[in-house]
Amino acid sequence: MTDARHTRWLTVAALVLTGVVSAAQMFKYAPALPLIRAELGIGLVAGGWLISLANMLGATVGVAAGLMADRFGQRRMLLSGLLIFALSTGLGAFAASVPLLFVSRFFEGCGFLCIVISAASLIARECQPQDRSLALTIWGCYNPIGGTLLLVAAPFVMQAVGWRGLWLALSVLTLVTLLLVLLARPRARPSGLMPVAISANLRLAAAVPGSWLIGASFGLYTLQYIVVMSWLPSVMVETRHMPLGTAGLLTALAVGVNIIGNLIAGWGLKQNIRHGVLIGATGALMAASAAVIFSDLPDLWRYLGCISLSLWGGMLPGSVLASVPVLAPSPSQIGAVNGFAVQGSNIGLLLGPPIAGAIVALTGTWNNLLLLFLVASAAIMVAGMQLARLEARANRDPHEA
Repeated sequence: MTDARHTRWLTVAALVLTGVVSAAQMFKYAPALPLIRAELGIGLVAGGWLISLANMLGATVGVAAGLMADRFGQRRMLLSGLLIFALSTGLGAFAASVPLLFVSRFFEGCGFLCIVISAASLIARECQPQDRSLALTIWGCYNPIGGTLLLVAAPFVMQAVGWRGLWLALSVLTLVTLLLVLLARPRARPSGLMPVAISANLRLAAAVPGSWLIGASFGLYTLQYIVVMSWLPSVMVETRHMPLGTAGLLTALAVGVNIIGNLIAGWGLKQNIRHGVLIGATGALMAASAAVIFSDLPDLWRYLGCISLSLWGGMLPGSVLASVPVLAPSPSQIGAVNGFAVQGSNIGLLLGPPIAGAIVALTGTWNNLLLLFLVASAAIMVAGMQLARLEARANRDPHEA
């Protein structure tokens, strides 16, 4: 899969950085939403759609984007995504109305989709087979790393220059990341690997049951994760009357422990635990965590439930992303199979906040979200068990590329 004689870790680091910066961009609405709602008069449900709108493209055309990346080149798509992200965030900084902010968020989704579709394939290309699982597990940490850094820094930045200044700073950071990737020069498609027709790639990727299973499990995970992490600052500020900085730091801690879950998944894969087993265990542990979050226990215990859901939930992205090169029928379909995972993930990110906002608006209490979380977690367990059966039936080591 790679024509390098060794893993190019500096290039891998630059590619992981694209994910970290993109995740920071995606998380920026969580701490800024109270300020944006106050300034532009956005309601609870509309605020949920504003958070998740960037995921609309991924939720509808994630697989198609993966096919396009396989056909026309992951490197070209990654660089285009960074540029789109920088420009659309800059546009959002000058939005004087809600519609323009929604337009900006939509195009941010375009940039995010280009990046996450392409980066994993490029990372796999830079690695020797023995390093690939480790590198993809590290890549799986991009979301909590970027989110944690953003949530820690955002209150201080917004205190100094407002939410619009935060948008401009992130736009500049994205352009710097684009320059670093150009300097790192990720490898183009190997000369011996010819592009496959889009229709043929789609048939090959869709014929793999694991493609559908990882897409479903990823989506059900992100639905729960984004609901808790995106609304947590607003709950702390608006119902517990916490200072914005305190709410941001507590949310950052909850997001940050997700990194530990990714690393646990990497350790499990090194111990030859199958991807499906790790995914199924994630569902069970998230269900237990949700039962604590949406209970009548004191706030400290409920917050610890948020920590637990993020920590154990982190095992799923690492497991899913590491499985993509294994599930792909050949290296030519890595982008397509990754598209199933990305599309599932984005469906969860798109639907989670507005569904949660609507349930809370109708019922008046956050505790009524428990049933939603339990059903989603149970489905993750089923998908994980089915994937484990498929892996066992194939009678092969899931870590071999």
